Amino acid sequence: MSLVKFPDAGGCSLTMKDVDGRYLTPSGSPDHWYSLRTMKTRSDDVYICSYPKSGFHWIWEIVTMLRSGNSTVIKEVMEGHITDFMPLDHIAKQASPRTLTTHRYPQELQKETFELGCKIVYLVRDPKDICVSYYNHLSQLKPLEYEGQFSDFVPLFLEGKVPFNSWWEHIINWSAMKVKHPERPLLVINYEDMKQDPVTEIKNLADFLEVNVAEHVINEIAQNTKFSAMKAAKEQLDNKLVAYYKCGKEIMYRKGEVGDWKHWLSGSKSQEFDDFINTKLQGSHFSALVSPDRYPFLRTNKFGQL
Repeated sequence: MSLVKFPDAGGCSLTMKDVDGRYLTPSGSPDHWYSLRTMKTRSDDVYICSYPKSGFHWIWEIVTMLRSGNSTVIKEVMEGHITDFMPLDHIAKQASPRTLTTHRYPQELQKETFELGCKIVYLVRDPKDICVSYYNHLSQLKPLEYEGQFSDFVPLFLEGKVPFNSWWEHIINWSAMKVKHPERPLLVINYEDMKQDPVTEIKNLADFLEVNVAEHVINEIAQNTKFSAMKAAKEQLDNKLVAYYKCGKEIMYRKGEVGDWKHWLSGSKSQEFDDFINTKLQGSHFSALVSPDRYPFLRTNKFGQL
């Protein structure tokens, strides 16, 4: 384990911990990163997995509501359920059924997760919107000491010199698992589909989770988890992590919009972004998780064999 500083295109550095090639925030514990694979798994655990800024908090809220049959916004922050950061004894004390979250690759999870058939919800979002959201997020984290501009940050994002490495590596690892183990219970949720038709997507989630939830409750969940409603509710909660944010307030709920990247990436820079992602996905099984039609700029990608 070592501290690393990656300079962006403008010379501003982003400080992280390097744990065997996986980049964590400076506050991340290497011991915890390794020990999580020994965590006691329960057969009714549900995992929400994604690359950062893909809708993690949103989907955790919805899944937790569905599993409890309650449509009221949960009066706690989701960070207490992120296994990547929470101490094992904290996770162990949580009552069943647990809805846990992680940014890890499948091979970094405890093997019992798959042996017990735990359900996994995997989130996918347009990487351009993720890039914009991640920049705004990381710029607010005091421990990372990052003061760079967005245009200079983009190469760091594409190259994976950010916490939890690159978006395309995350997709490649999870799509490879899906191809090798199609029997594993994994549901892919697209952020954009959830924004466009939340009721239908919430019903799909309920079916996957095998929970019987009344139609009116699903409609209430869709209403109560709208971005503006969640943002207002969560900003009222006591969140100890606010001390680590430069602005001194909740930062997890910024805009939540689809296509916000268009205000940040110019035509040429957008094309460079597309070309880089397409090159990295060449020969992968990205389509095992997401149809390229969902993200038009990926339609030219050629999919090969593992």
